[in-house]
Amino acid sequence: KPFFPIGLYSVWKREFNDFNFDNCFTELRKNGFNLVHTYNSGRGQDFTLFMDKAHEYGMKLYIASGAGANRMDPGVVLKAVIRERNHPALLAWYLADDTASHVTWQQLQSLSSAVRAVDPGRITIQADPVGNPKASRYLDFVDATDGFLPEIYPIHDLEGKPGVAKVVTDMLTIRKDLQRKGNPPRTIWTIVQYFQGWSWARFPTFAELRAMTYLAIINGAHGMTWYTYGGYNKNHGVTDTPETWKNITTVAKELATLQDILVERNPAQPAAPAIVDGPQVDAYGNPALSILLKVHDGKKFLLASCSTADAVKAQITLPGVTAAKVLFENRTLDAKNGISDSFAPFAVHVYQLEY
Repeated sequence: KPFFPIGLYSVWKREFNDFNFDNCFTELRKNGFNLVHTYNSGRGQDFTLFMDKAHEYGMKLYIASGAGANRMDPGVVLKAVIRERNHPALLAWYLADDTASHVTWQQLQSLSSAVRAVDPGRITIQADPVGNPKASRYLDFVDATDGFLPEIYPIHDLEGKPGVAKVVTDMLTIRKDLQRKGNPPRTIWTIVQYFQGWSWARFPTFAELRAMTYLAIINGAHGMTWYTYGGYNKNHGVTDTPETWKNITTVAKELATLQDILVERNPAQPAAPAIVDGPQVDAYGNPALSILLKVHDGKKFLLASCSTADAVKAQITLPGVTAAKVLFENRTLDAKNGISDSFAPFAVHVYQLEY
């Protein structure tokens, strides 16, 4: 069954859920999430309860073996795989984290093959920064796992540099990596930054968070995760304040309403938008506006997101369209001559097209 992941990293019993898995999963589920990860790899009563409660609340899991991610010894990893492979909450085996810094592609490919041999009903995944477009960290690892979770955390300083536009560049780099490997079937679940701490000076703003999420999807993500549920020490996650929780749940609930649309295969795409006012390209030289057309149940939808820190006005040509209802915004545009709309810095518009 098609599934669009809407997930969070580092979920566990914490002070903000009163150290209670029922409270934890109740809040996640009602706010649109359907997938969770945990760094608590050690097996025991709590881990069994974590898995069982995830299933009870209709959540899927991506987890490492009891030895943790980056353990490449099949003899150790497969013990957990064989023991837990029939658990109904389990979706994916999380084999490597910051992959290229810790393991070789040969090690990961060998382990992934061993895991699939004993648990063909699950997928294997890894997470890593994308790196320089000319020397991607992912290229050598494309064939190592079924899925890739690119770590895209571009809001580093108080000014927001290197910036939202890095999401587009990183997603296009992944697309090129896949093309160079012959476009094997791989699932991409982007990890978008929603934390502060360590060397990251602040949380992304709501506009930055929403734009990064939609830009990732428009440019190739098959699922969405955010780092991180709850921070430790000097790191702060999405549960940090009522405002950060409201921001992340607003975006997650939007994706939950769109998930049946997002799992559809991409149809032929419309012509690139014309920017009639504002910058033509973003800070990384990518087009200022990214769009993606989707079709579901006979209806057409257009996702559009601005990757510039300046406002733009765009003209989008869509033959035959008469009107465009802007979801989440309570407005409708006359689109007989195409969609003409304004985008504030890092704005997102989702259109339901009428013919």
